[in-house]
Amino acid sequence: MEALPAPANISDADAFYVEATGDSMVPEGIRASDTVLVSPNTPPAPGARVYLEDREKRGAIKRCVSISDDTIELRGWIREGNQWQSFDEQRKLVYVTVLATVIAVYEHKPMVGERPVIRPDPTGTAQRTASVPLIGYAAAGNDIVFDSTFDDGERVPAPPSGGVGLGALAVRGNSMRPIARDGGTIHIDLSRRFMPSECIGDLVVARDRDGGAYLKTLRRGDDGRHWNLESADQRYETMINIDVEQVFPVRWIGL
Repeated sequence: MEALPAPANISDADAFYVEATGDSMVPEGIRASDTVLVSPNTPPAPGARVYLEDREKRGAIKRCVSISDDTIELRGWIREGNQWQSFDEQRKLVYVTVLATVIAVYEHKPMVGERPVIRPDPTGTAQRTASVPLIGYAAAGNDIVFDSTFDDGERVPAPPSGGVGLGALAVRGNSMRPIARDGGTIHIDLSRRFMPSECIGDLVVARDRDGGAYLKTLRRGDDGRHWNLESADQRYETMINIDVEQVFPVRWIGL
């Protein structure tokens, strides 16, 4: 697989590129031979474009109309003469092996040192300009202060895939480097209560039993009952055998 540069504001280490084929997504801003960046760790939301693979490794890019616990409804397009006709289909998630949200669409393969040409999402204007509540901040000393239920009306732009179920933390200072920079935002998933066992190896905001919150990569603890919190900044040692009460997966980091 050809290695391509990753944008600096992609927090998903599992994000990957696919090449678009066919013309069923032309009305959605994706043409054949476009290079599409997708994020499997960004939850698909209604209105987002998504990439799917089935058990036979057949891939497709569609618009997500709706999604439930077991079914996703998708929209594609068929050309009839000079007109485009949309069609909807449903797929059972049990048969879907890969489900990833489209983050960006490039007219050409993005190369190191070049300014990529990004195609806009023609029908996702409302989603791209959506906002999420600002619920706290990440400051010096690796400390994070936030309330997952707080919303005083202050909001920040949502990620390209939309802000459903997300909350944002404002970054103050550069203690979060190289992950986040001063003035940036960290978007965390508030859509449900995540168990630490679901997020092993992921970048999360972890809250311990004493109320402390930390932006770390979650690892299994040495004793089998607790958790290690690993920092991207080598100046900070790994926090060993922490009694983690709750984790919030990081879905997007804005510069």
